[in-house]
Amino acid sequence: MAANRIRYIDAMRGTTMLLVVYGHVMYHSLGITDVITHFTASVRMPAFFFISGYIAYKAVSQWDATFFKARLKKKAMVQIIPTLVFFIAFSLINARSPISDYVADGFGPYWFTISLFEMFCIYFTLSRLGNAMHRPWVTYVGLIAFAIIGLIYTYCFEWNKPDYYQLRHTADFFQFFVLGVFCRAGGQRFHDFIDRKPVRWSIIGIFAAMAVTAPVIYMGGGNDIVEAIWHSEIMNIMRGYVGVIAIYTIFRSLSTFFNRDATVPNIFSFVGRRTLDIYMIHYFFLPDLKTTLAPWLQTHGHTLGTFVFALTMAIVVTALSLLVSRIIRVSPFLARYLFGANPNNP
Repeated sequence: MAANRIRYIDAMRGTTMLLVVYGHVMYHSLGITDVITHFTASVRMPAFFFISGYIAYKAVSQWDATFFKARLKKKAMVQIIPTLVFFIAFSLINARSPISDYVADGFGPYWFTISLFEMFCIYFTLSRLGNAMHRPWVTYVGLIAFAIIGLIYTYCFEWNKPDYYQLRHTADFFQFFVLGVFCRAGGQRFHDFIDRKPVRWSIIGIFAAMAVTAPVIYMGGGNDIVEAIWHSEIMNIMRGYVGVIAIYTIFRSLSTFFNRDATVPNIFSFVGRRTLDIYMIHYFFLPDLKTTLAPWLQTHGHTLGTFVFALTMAIVVTALSLLVSRIIRVSPFLARYLFGANPNNP
């Protein structure tokens, strides 16, 4: 493991990946959407893109031509090649044509890495531009401009065609990637701010209040105005921002725990380092329970019980994905071209 890894960031990323798998168990395996799924969905992908932007940040002064080309090549190796391989494999295993699948729904479940690569391209290009002009502010103004354009693109246009280039996802979530970049750029000033107890507990308290009140509003317990506000796009974005900062604050406050060389911290850290592997592989292990178990859960199950079942399934699917990843990574060639692994730092 690289010595410069931030362990609580790995733990946050691993936890977020588990929530992604949980959401896919609910959507794809059970076909159930409940309040917990809805609430976690408004947080988990923003958190993932926040982490990506946070880790991607490099001072504008570093972005000379050589650095720009090296970073872009590395991200293409990590995001594009594995996506194409697993997308084709997933289609073929399900007795479908990859071309037909792409025409029908773009990259379908494998949209995330394509969108993330597009975000890297935007960020890298703006950073290179800021470096070439010797104007770091050009990079940051450009990021804000693209985030705003993304919001307009997402919420002001109707979508009824396949998103072949994943532009809607990129436009929708780029704001959280930018948030990650700015928080990392803020460095110690950002950490000094969120490390203040009044600030930390206020952020966590607001997020907790959102989580506690969500079931009442989601299930029609509030008045029409409250429900309309809670389900609005603005509130969905706000949940993303509050959730991302709250989760980051929580994991940062537990950094001492995650820095320990102990079983639980090591598991969290390991899962965080293998999120790409899990994302690529886990779709192959999602069972179809829509006609068997799902009707029983919807009739006799409880929201909390369904959550426990789906989360347990997510842990099992994640473990199986990690096992397959471990087997694949025995081959340096496969590890490099399926997961973008650095042979000097597997």
